[in-house]
Parts: sequence; structure tokens; C-alpha cells
Amino acid sequence: MHGPLTKPQSYPTRMHNLIIMTKIFESPDHGETVYVRAAGSTERALHSESEQKRELRERIRETKLWADIRRRARTHPGLQDELNRVIMFYQLMNERHGR
Repeated sequence: MHGPLTKPQSYPTRMHNLIIMTKIFESPDHGETVYVRAAGSTERALHSESEQKRELRERIRETKLWADIRRRARTHPGLQDELNRVIMFYQLMNERHGR
């Protein structure tokens, strides 16, 4: 008989259908950055990151952004004008504050 009155699956069959995902946590820098991946996989995802590491990553991102802006300003007159204004403002600000 099939349907709602069928017998439940036997224990071994239920165990056979159970999938266990083992996660592996790795850190290349003694815990500053922790990645997680499935056992047997090489694809990993960021799990956690220290505040110091996060700040460093943000400083690097910002440095790259300003480098890109300066490179692009060489061929874009409007961007170069705006960059010159920012530089002038920065220099005036430093002069006023004795730097």
C-alpha cells in the first residue's frame, strides 16, 4: 500500500539520505582574516576579518581610487580642473593650519 499509510523509511535508508556538509575554516595570517570553504572544495569565502585588516584593505582601496583619478585626469580636462581645485583647497587648508 502506498500513500499516507505507508511505513516510515528504515533507519539505514534515512541515514543514507542525510548529507553532511563539513566546513573548513582557514587563516593565512594567524587569524587576521578567516576564510570558510566546503570540504573538498577550493572555493572559499571571507568569513571574518580583524578591524586592523579591514582598515588596511580600505586604505589600499582608497589609494587605488586616487591613483585611478590622477591617471584619468591626464586625459580628461574637466576632471583635471576639479582635481586642481581639490589640490589648491588642500594646500590652502594646510597653510592656514600651519602644516
